[in-house]
Amino acid sequence: NQRTAQGGSGFTAPEINSPLDYPWALITVLFRPFPWEVNSAATAISAVEGMSLLVLMIASGRKLARLPGELIRNAYVGYAAAFTFMFVYVFAFIANFGILARQRTQLLPFLFVLIALPVPAAKLARRVSSAPGRYAAEPGTQTPKPSQPRQAPFPTIAPPRGR
Repeated sequence: NQRTAQGGSGFTAPEINSPLDYPWALITVLFRPFPWEVNSAATAISAVEGMSLLVLMIASGRKLARLPGELIRNAYVGYAAAFTFMFVYVFAFIANFGILARQRTQLLPFLFVLIALPVPAAKLARRVSSAPGRYAAEPGTQTPKPSQPRQAPFPTIAPPRGR
């Protein structure tokens, strides 16, 4: 911790002594440096990255709220969440924005898995059925039949006729 605080990108790293300290460590590893902590062009780029990630996570708040259930149903989501939480714990002790920005790139694919959780199938079915005319037929009417018969996606070869 003391060696990583050297240089112009050093800051005071959060200490994790209890589970209550973990949220600040999560914020530090994922989103810092904040725009008011910028002192160079490289730090400014990292601050834009962190704020963009924050906006993505806020926009995915409903999906992230489903995360506990998805951890049980989907092993890959569980792996991505475990990797994210362990990464945050390990790198919370790093006290240098430059090191954090470089090492955060290892975490981003797993974090994007968590941000991009799919919409539940039941909710998707409701969304599709609630938009008549766009996705489904009006209630009480039949689905319109196409004017031309469907063609095969590839040409078929007729078998030869017998002699």
